Amino acid sequence: METTIFVGAVVQGPADSAACLEFVDGLRDANAQVVYSELVRLEFANAVAEIARSDRRRAELPEEMVKEYDLENWSRDQAVRSRWLQFGMGELDSLLGSFYVDEEVPMDDLVLGNALDMMIEHNLRSYDAVHVATARLQSVRHLATCDGAFQNAAPLTQVVLVTDGGITGL
Repeated sequence: METTIFVGAVVQGPADSAACLEFVDGLRDANAQVVYSELVRLEFANAVAEIARSDRRRAELPEEMVKEYDLENWSRDQAVRSRWLQFGMGELDSLLGSFYVDEEVPMDDLVLGNALDMMIEHNLRSYDAVHVATARLQSVRHLATCDGAFQNAAPLTQVVLVTDGGITGL
């Protein structure tokens, strides 16, 4: 599973978040095995920070959440950043722990080498290539994402696009 699914399931409000939460709930209900790269944690932290940092993205959050975490003061207050990121990472840990089986795959030389090849051969972005390489090396049948840019990965793995418009294959 790719990072955007985790972000959408944890942070409600932004586009596709309801679909991500419904998708993740379905995985839990089915006792599905969830496999993801260790890159998810860092990429998740960056995405959650970007939601708070960006006026446009922050406006997509529920107003009570913005107030509770004082996100209007993101750029000025280290304590705000710390509380928000601690909240996000704690929610991610809870989410990951809620799956029947979850497997965090390290970014080793094999993953990185495959990712670099995919960047060259399929014009994938670096982080996207890591997610695809991880999925392929772990023999994962489907890679779930909210990011349409994964269309370049379609020849490499079965990409499942989760959006508010529904779940489709790329």
